[in-house]
Amino acid sequence: MRKAMLAVLLALGGLAAPSLAEGLPPICARGAVSGPLPMAHLIQLEMTDYLVMHGGRVDFDAFAPEDLDDTEAVMAAYTLAAAIEWPGVLADRAAELPKAAHDLPWLVLLASVDSTHGDPVWTLTQGAESILSPDLLPVMERHGLTEEARVLRMAMALFPDWGLNPADRAGQVIGFDSQTRDEALSAGLDAASRTWPKGANRARDAALALIAADPALLAAFEARLAALDDVGRLDILMRDLWAACMSDWWSPSEADRALAAMGTAQAALLLMDSFSYTIEPPSIHAWFDEPSATLSPMLLRLLERRGLTELAQALRDGMALFPQPFPRDTEARWEVLRTMDDAAIGRLDALLPEDAYDRARDDMLRLARESGLLPG
Repeated sequence: MRKAMLAVLLALGGLAAPSLAEGLPPICARGAVSGPLPMAHLIQLEMTDYLVMHGGRVDFDAFAPEDLDDTEAVMAAYTLAAAIEWPGVLADRAAELPKAAHDLPWLVLLASVDSTHGDPVWTLTQGAESILSPDLLPVMERHGLTEEARVLRMAMALFPDWGLNPADRAGQVIGFDSQTRDEALSAGLDAASRTWPKGANRARDAALALIAADPALLAAFEARLAALDDVGRLDILMRDLWAACMSDWWSPSEADRALAAMGTAQAALLLMDSFSYTIEPPSIHAWFDEPSATLSPMLLRLLERRGLTELAQALRDGMALFPQPFPRDTEARWEVLRTMDDAAIGRLDALLPEDAYDRARDDMLRLARESGLLPG
């Protein structure tokens, strides 16, 4: 652990850790500079529109169970509330497109699922988006995604009862107590996940081909890309950094190694991104509740170095409410949070300035510009 922490300190302090950086994607390497936004980001812009539309339609209250203390029932109801809006979102977008491009929304969603961290097979069998899987299969076949269709069809066939609510399917695999309920089903899904052609990006390429086939549609997408302001470009950069540089991690030492392997600016941006998205509205309580809070000592040094003194003081004061040395293990922090009284929680909630999120994002934008990482 000491060696891993030293590597992180060197990386965040501006020194290189070359032995850890071998094999990283170019955007993660020290000294990387972003060029013009590639056409592939048209797909990301389109998916962002779907997410905004979807978020505006979901009505969790309409599906809330009578017993709100039944956590499993609440989660199942919320999952259904999220899932049931996806077909309408994609259908409404398809209605706005030329007839030849009607498959685009389904390809865009599939490309998003395929390109983000996580397991596409899990998402397409148990995530809210899995309500679309029966409709995705013919779209895949029409556009040459035969391997993806084969894996998805195999995974869907493993479920004794497919049903409408993805939460019910998830419950067939693993219980709310995190205990596996069907070993054969779980093993079959794991096998399907291993055969998914991750990284082939065929859904993205098929979506881009649909756009390129219609000059007017292509021109409209290109205009959107050109019109992006720096805030939008920062969002795209952060998505790229998470996808390329920060692999899934489950322990402090794994997080240390992942950050130490990349350039200083990239590591700093990822730390700030994790922090900023937990502190709106301004409460640092949510940060300590997240696995990313294992990086709190590192984040504190970064905030101090970037001159964000009020944010650094808030983080320092929050860390002081935990046993020392600060517990980097998530479960250990959860145990402390569970035992905090209302006064301690109130102190956590009052630590950050009202504009903490804006300060963090503004500094991220400055850093991205200074480092040359902000896409052109």
